Amino acid sequence: FNKSSMREAVLDLINQANSATDYLRSKGPTLVTDLTSQFAEEVVGLIDEYADMVNMQIRDEVGYCAPLSTSLNATVVSFCNEIVDPFNGFWAALGWCFLLYLPCIALSVSLISLYRKSEPYPGPLVESQPLEAVGGSSGQDSRNRKKGHRRNPSSFLPEYTHSRPPPQNA
Repeated sequence: FNKSSMREAVLDLINQANSATDYLRSKGPTLVTDLTSQFAEEVVGLIDEYADMVNMQIRDEVGYCAPLSTSLNATVVSFCNEIVDPFNGFWAALGWCFLLYLPCIALSVSLISLYRKSEPYPGPLVESQPLEAVGGSSGQDSRNRKKGHRRNPSSFLPEYTHSRPPPQNA
């Protein structure tokens, strides 16, 4: 510690710690920012240098060998044509769907209140007469038989609008 006593060494250490704390409080944020940017620049520089070296080695050393060059070119072309292009097509189609479906959904949500309003059917606009039975059916069968369909009769329409002629038995 280069001090004559332990007391002087401890006091000097405490003074150094206090001055370091004051320095970090005053210049610490700028120091950290500068060191971070320097580190990032060095890392990016190393990565760029390595990528350039790999490209140069592939171009100069592998490129002179015709079979390997052909293989490399075929691999790049097949990767682009067989994997990347269909993948881009898929995302483009998905983008068009979002572009077209989202406005349609917004419009349908805004119109849903109009379709929820329901009014009873006022009835036919033209008065129609029930169709007469044609053929040799007896009057008893036509009176007992209900007119129209039996599943879901409408309560708003008169019964004679549902009438149909009975099937003809020849």
